[in-house]
Amino acid sequence: GPAISAWLRSMAHRFAGRRPLLKANSALFSASYLHKQFNMDVVVLIRHPAAFAGSIKAADHRTPFESFLNQPALMREHLSPFDATLHKYAMAQPDIIDEAILLWRIFHLVIMRYLHYYPNWIYVRHEDLSRDPLTGFSRIYRALGLDFSPVIQRQVEEHSSSRHAATGRNDNTIRRNSMANLYTWSRRLTDTEILRIKEGTEDFSYHFYNEGDWLHA
Repeated sequence: GPAISAWLRSMAHRFAGRRPLLKANSALFSASYLHKQFNMDVVVLIRHPAAFAGSIKAADHRTPFESFLNQPALMREHLSPFDATLHKYAMAQPDIIDEAILLWRIFHLVIMRYLHYYPNWIYVRHEDLSRDPLTGFSRIYRALGLDFSPVIQRQVEEHSSSRHAATGRNDNTIRRNSMANLYTWSRRLTDTEILRIKEGTEDFSYHFYNEGDWLHA
């Protein structure tokens, strides 16, 4: 299955002296299993609710909520608090902002549980990486026992430098101006939508963000 394939690739990379990277939103739900089964190091990326919702709105990404309901183990282990809302949204697709609010709450309830059970995992806010990429990635590399070499430092600088436009492309690589992207959500969302997101996520978001984090440029 996928997990075994991931493990085989991981072992091949380890024997070659490299550290493999598995990056996927859906992997959040399997992080505990992957950590225990394959001794994977886990880095959890936390994202501002408005930034998350802004990305969902910009991409017009719609979620088939029945896919959650069709996974009994996932519902039992992580999503039982959302059972009624998931059934409601599976029957009639909600407004995209309400959809983003529910998804953010689902992801970050799981993260809150991981913080309790796995305090030694690496947790980092997306915004903190955007404000100071070199410091942020240096800490992550150090925590993972990796060498934050001059070559890696240059790559981080190159991919977050203000020399590159926020949506510019070069050799098929998206190069982002980290600070310019920090408040993209304030342009993608209306003030009414931002207030809806703030009120709709505040039962969880206060664990990660304060009032000042809702002020935007």
